[in-house]
Amino acid sequence: MKSQIKSASGISVAVLLASALFTGGQVSASDGDVYGGDCSYRDADVNGGWGFNHSTGLSCPPKPSHGMDHIVIQLKGTGTARETTYDTDGDGVPDTTAPCFDALIYNPATGKPIGTGSDCLDVQSNDAGNIRLTGTGFFHLEHGTLVVQGLTTVRPVLQPTTRDGVEFTHITGANGDGGVLYGTGRFKGATGKVRLSGQVDMSRLDSDGQIFFDCIFIVDFN
Repeated sequence: MKSQIKSASGISVAVLLASALFTGGQVSASDGDVYGGDCSYRDADVNGGWGFNHSTGLSCPPKPSHGMDHIVIQLKGTGTARETTYDTDGDGVPDTTAPCFDALIYNPATGKPIGTGSDCLDVQSNDAGNIRLTGTGFFHLEHGTLVVQGLTTVRPVLQPTTRDGVEFTHITGANGDGGVLYGTGRFKGATGKVRLSGQVDMSRLDSDGQIFFDCIFIVDFN
């Protein structure tokens, strides 16, 4: 991890199929049952879950369904460093530059791929493999994009750590309040906490610019 990772703005990250599919266009809902600004969901039951914004005249994405106050996703696979400039505050203006790595997102309960993600690693220090960095994850899900961030510690393993033929070189983790930066679609206006626990193989980082990720993200929405 010698090269400093610089950030990425709209990184391809995809599909959380763990939620139900929503369909529906603009609806005219009655006043009441307001959720999130000017969105009314009084008639949502007959409009496929969609609400109506009386200020803009546009439809509102469905409210988070039961269980969406807490999601768990697994970022797993080999990513190649791409130096990228990305947006960390949701204002549409890229503000950070670091290496970003793309990998598939899995549902850890089923082992099935449910999308793609980008992990952007802005390194503050590297002391003999003991790394301090700010990690920003871009998860483009079916009903919106979720962007999270954590102050991450990466340290070499202290004993052999191998799974499915991959020999991991480092353990990584982060935990703290305010880890949800911003979102779009279903995640617009979201706030919450994020925990990261994972293992990575960085043996090919210097030679090929690649990291193998096996990382679990637990997101608790407020």
